Amino acid sequence: SSVFGTMTRKILAGLQRAARITCDSTAVRTELVGRGLVPADRMTVVQLGVTRIFAPAPNPACDREAAALLHSPLPGASEILHVGSTVPRKRIDVLLRICAAVRNDFPDVRLVHVGDSLTPQQQRIASDAGLADRLVAVNGVHDPILAALYRRAALVLLPSEREGFGLPLVEAMASGTLVVASDLPVLREVGGSAAEYCAAGDVDAWQATVTALLRERSDNPARWQQRRDGGCLRASRFTWTQFAASMVDVYWSLLSGASPSGERGRSAESGRSAESLALQRDSSPKVARAFQASDIR
Repeated sequence: SSVFGTMTRKILAGLQRAARITCDSTAVRTELVGRGLVPADRMTVVQLGVTRIFAPAPNPACDREAAALLHSPLPGASEILHVGSTVPRKRIDVLLRICAAVRNDFPDVRLVHVGDSLTPQQQRIASDAGLADRLVAVNGVHDPILAALYRRAALVLLPSEREGFGLPLVEAMASGTLVVASDLPVLREVGGSAAEYCAAGDVDAWQATVTALLRERSDNPARWQQRRDGGCLRASRFTWTQFAASMVDVYWSLLSGASPSGERGRSAESGRSAESLALQRDSSPKVARAFQASDIR
């Protein structure tokens, strides 16, 4: 729309005036630089973090509340979870078709969507795919309940065709839940070898991967646990403490006139006074705690 176009032009103008720009991922930085929108020497990658609420250890109270929220699923049902909005780039249409196809092999599978309400078109797709009684959509859940929803899910699916970071990918891994994501550079950057990837929009490939993983879950629990452990290890790389420390470095580089480090957001410490370095070390944990207490998604 014209309103959206005007808003986007203002955002771009602001980016181009900024003294420093932080990107959640190298993939986004690379794309902005590649399109010639922003000079590379003003851009720094500062990856997001995940709070300690997202962990594989059970939380009985939150787990009970999550179960009540989902209206007592059928015994033995496998839950597939999606967390995010329903804007077109999230490809909810593909998500619904994947789950419908998987039900051919696993009739008890049901889809849990956390985020915006489905659009009328998406609701029609769900109905036509026979998912009307196998779909639960919830919104407005706090992080402790969201963490419980991650833990109880068999798999988390991210079929998006574009992402800037993919925070649900990290939250799911931290919660000990396996993820199948679209094969996008940004999602590979975040998930590494701890996630499985399929081409965006390829329902057949997604069906085959999801079906194989659900079979592995029941037939090879040792391998399944190895995957869960690998995801937790990968997620441990993303902390709000590191995010805060990197952001402090960005501000110090701006104040000192130094060029930011494009890949890691860590500027050189040479030339800083002992007092300034002590201030950074003292303030970074405090900033990190502020981020951990906030609801960033």
